[in-house]
Amino acid sequence: MRSLQLFRFIFNIYILWCLEIVLVGVVPIEIPSGNAANNIVNFSVEEVKALEQFYPLAKNDLYLEYQHSAFYLIRWLRAKNLDPKKAKEFLATSLHWRKENKIDTLRYDNEMAKLQSRYPFTTHLRGKDGIPVGELQLPRWDIRKVMIAGKRAIIRRYSIYYLETMFQITRELNHTDFVVLMDLNGLNNRQHTCFRCLPFYLDFAVSYENNYPNMALYIVAINAPRLFEVVLQVVRPVMTPLTNKAVKLFGSNKADYQPFLLNIFIPEQLPKRFGGTKQN
Repeated sequence: MRSLQLFRFIFNIYILWCLEIVLVGVVPIEIPSGNAANNIVNFSVEEVKALEQFYPLAKNDLYLEYQHSAFYLIRWLRAKNLDPKKAKEFLATSLHWRKENKIDTLRYDNEMAKLQSRYPFTTHLRGKDGIPVGELQLPRWDIRKVMIAGKRAIIRRYSIYYLETMFQITRELNHTDFVVLMDLNGLNNRQHTCFRCLPFYLDFAVSYENNYPNMALYIVAINAPRLFEVVLQVVRPVMTPLTNKAVKLFGSNKADYQPFLLNIFIPEQLPKRFGGTKQN
């Protein structure tokens, strides 16, 4: 038994030593602190080795300080099964997209902010350990109207505005992921799950998978009508297995969704409409 304990101790020291090389030496990142430091155990030996190979390939594409963080880089590796060459191409394509579409300043775009009264979402909720939660108030979005008006590009950019806002808040709070939360009570076939609405959901999923891989710890929807499940089945093929696993769909039975949500929130953090005690 002592021999086994000694082996585990030496192995843990070895892992931390490897991580120190990657996080401080090979990959010149911000030193992890707070919640990000707690997630250091999520790096496997294979991931450490992949980071050592990945960073030299990717470093010339990185143009902002936070992009040198191992916690930023690891997402691209995980999305490509730890293949450094494929991850490099994946990341380079996204960074080019960011520059070309001025994504780095999108969070402060006044035109996007003006749309928030018609397509509301909130970012003030926090779960356990301070994980940021972005509530999408989807029933108030008239998706059919905007699609019929030929404004698909605008609503696509606005959905990216939501994702980028959550990404930047997550980074600023020194977290590695966020939660998407939706109460779908009031969703209807005409405005939200019609055939004309499907491109919106596909665009949202593709934008997420291509540019914010593995950022959502959970994507939770309560009061989901059956028609929304049909929409989700259409979208699932463009989502990775990790994203599909993160999606948690619940009906209107509070006994089903409340226990799950209370794993993410303490009751005082969770609004009453989701089964907590926080004032809505």
